[in-house]
Amino acid sequence: MDYHVTACGEHAKDIQELCDEFYIETRHIEKLNELMKDRHDTWVEDLKKLREIMEEARSPCGMLVVKMKEMEDGTFVAINRDKRMQHLKEKFKLDRIAETRLSDILARCSDEKKDEYYHDLERHFECSGKPSATAMLLMKKLANGEPLGPPGRPGPGSWLDRQ
Repeated sequence: MDYHVTACGEHAKDIQELCDEFYIETRHIEKLNELMKDRHDTWVEDLKKLREIMEEARSPCGMLVVKMKEMEDGTFVAINRDKRMQHLKEKFKLDRIAETRLSDILARCSDEKKDEYYHDLERHFECSGKPSATAMLLMKKLANGEPLGPPGRPGPGSWLDRQ
């Protein structure tokens, strides 16, 4: 991977290729290039995540602008390295979409709220026969910062049902 920006303002090769694929305007390429300068540790994951998101977006350029704003705000997460998310993912076999969306929302939460949500999510997933679907149903509450409330009774096929 080409991690460097040259002094004369050329864009990193990886960024240029990504942006060419989605017909991104030069001004956005320059901004992304600038934002990525300090993201060497997550370079590959960041670009992979941007590609995935842009492939699914109705407006790849618009989505890129949103994700660059998240980078500026420090809330863009390509891969959630939080051990609690890895625990939920492995214990409940969450699918990629559920994991990604949970990670995106939790990245915007305070540490205190994250602690609360990880605890509550585990309780809800333990009672669910379909934890990924349950995650999707809880997204609105998570995004609005609302409490998740108590989980329901353990359903058939749930983690608690199998114990």
